[in-house]
Amino acid sequence: MKGTRTTNILSVFSIIAAVALAALVFLFLHIQNKVQIAIAIQEETVTISEQNKQFANLSDVLKDVEADREKLNSYFVESNKIVGFLETIESLSEISGADIEVRTITELDDEDKQESELSLNVTAEGSWASVYHFLSLIENIPVRLVLDQARFQPVSGGSSGAVEGEEAQWASAYTFRVLLTES
Repeated sequence: MKGTRTTNILSVFSIIAAVALAALVFLFLHIQNKVQIAIAIQEETVTISEQNKQFANLSDVLKDVEADREKLNSYFVESNKIVGFLETIESLSEISGADIEVRTITELDDEDKQESELSLNVTAEGSWASVYHFLSLIENIPVRLVLDQARFQPVSGGSSGAVEGEEAQWASAYTFRVLLTES
């Protein structure tokens, strides 16, 4: 009986030890799973934090270059501000003293470059000084402007000058392009 009692006690302790070991293994695996979840959350938090820092840096850079972007955009004519641009061209007539006329306006699309240009054909008449001044004003408009052609020819007074007491009159024609942007 002594052997069976010892065997029974040993069996009970073995069962308790096996249950305790199973519980410890279960707890270990459960804790390990929770640690892996916590590590994944921490990594995701670090990633989000880095993205927020990059976004903040990008926002700062955008604020820093905003004036430069606006200056760069001023070199283009917005498609909804073509009339204002034409009024600017016509206002140069008053400044230069030349009589101008906008003959043609054509929108040129270049699908390969994905850009649009506005092509203008403008004529001016007046004294040599006024038509030349008009040309210099066109060249100094604060937009990206490409002057394709400029022609000058005397209208009265010949190439050597005017009839006595009368200033020579000149006619000029200009063809130029400006870049358009979407508004």
